[in-house]
Amino acid sequence: GGPEGSPDPLSHLSAQAQVLLADARSLVPADVWKNLRNDRNSLAFYHRPRACPSGIQLDWTGWCRGRGQVLVEALSRRPRGDLLTALMELAGTTSCRICLALIVREPQDLLDANGMVLAGKVPYVTLRGRAAARGVWKERGVRVHATARLIEPVYLGEHSEVGREATLGPNVVLGTGCIVAARATARDCVVTAATYVGPGTRCEQLVGLRSGAFRHARGDAVSGALRLSLIDLRGASLLAGAFRGLRRWLA
Repeated sequence: GGPEGSPDPLSHLSAQAQVLLADARSLVPADVWKNLRNDRNSLAFYHRPRACPSGIQLDWTGWCRGRGQVLVEALSRRPRGDLLTALMELAGTTSCRICLALIVREPQDLLDANGMVLAGKVPYVTLRGRAAARGVWKERGVRVHATARLIEPVYLGEHSEVGREATLGPNVVLGTGCIVAARATARDCVVTAATYVGPGTRCEQLVGLRSGAFRHARGDAVSGALRLSLIDLRGASLLAGAFRGLRRWLA
């Protein structure tokens, strides 16, 4: 519900209205919410396929669409707090739709999502930087020392710097203003804006480093055990702009 005293948007819901329920932690193709009137199905839940040891598992993206009459019926069955449960009861097994979605609920999700974008597996996400070489993208103001090594895929945010004999990649994204000092190495990392990685530091499987996190680290190995439990998307991820736009659209 909205702020106290604000009108209830569901109280004036038309039975023929098209309704989209969305989760701002998931990014789905635009055709999920476009052309809603062309879909005659009363309710659709969008899932993403994921490989697991037992086969293919379907993960719900948090996105659902349908006609207003479905929500009206669901609200007549259960209290507002149980709306999702009621919708799923109405949906049955015929409402599942498969789509290529990026789900970011855990740090590993963000790392995997950026890797998919860098690999070109998510056509609806466009990289802002220019392709400096195959598998290497740079935004404006990037400085890379001539002796630094970039192993594709790598994405360097605005005004980031890579020092002498540093090695980045594969699967590394630097946020705006990051500095990677001499002989530092990073692989499978999404680095938050304005982070300083000290000389000789080795980083692997890291997500969402904070500003100055390794200012005094010299020659130390920093492992995935230091992943942040709360992801900071501001400037760190290739998906940051897309997720911010999604949140504004949903507001």
